[in-house]
Amino acid sequence: MDLGPWMVVCAGGLLLLLGLFGSVAPVLPGPPVSAVGALVLQAGLHWGLPPNSVGWVLAAISALLGAVLTVVELLAPAVVGKLGGSGRASAVGATIGVVVGMILACTGGGAFTTITAGLGLPAGAMWTVMCLLGGPFLGGYLGEYQSRPADDPDRNGASLRAATAHAVGILVGTIMKLGYGILALLLGLGQVLAATLG
Repeated sequence: MDLGPWMVVCAGGLLLLLGLFGSVAPVLPGPPVSAVGALVLQAGLHWGLPPNSVGWVLAAISALLGAVLTVVELLAPAVVGKLGGSGRASAVGATIGVVVGMILACTGGGAFTTITAGLGLPAGAMWTVMCLLGGPFLGGYLGEYQSRPADDPDRNGASLRAATAHAVGILVGTIMKLGYGILALLLGLGQVLAATLG
């Protein structure tokens, strides 16, 4: 039995799992990894089993959705900034907030459990969510606030709008990526079933 095709299939499955992980933890670019995983998985199935057009259709759908979502993710910060009325400083602040929030979120509460418990705040998974949303919110707020003149009567309001737009954009983007990551796994399972049953 040739192990080569099955190693490629396993590599594709691993990429699909990594893509799902990357959709919630901004360490990996989730959608592109999932899209490549679908194609690698199908290449392995095609190599080891008789050709199956259904599997290629499912792989193409998964890869196309991943590509579209990647483009949307790249354009989203500019769109969110326009909708929230924020400037470049707010976008930079929100980006820094994402990185800091990600670092703190990776602790899962960890060293901060005592602090969060002392404040009556939830730890663990809720801490992660708070960091991933709070980071861009706080960063966007501070970036917009410092970029506006001190005598601007709408300085605080504009900063809050910009911060909210960034936090909502991150939340919506994460939900979309998570949904795609799950769908890509299901389409991958469909590819395997189509190849083995067909």
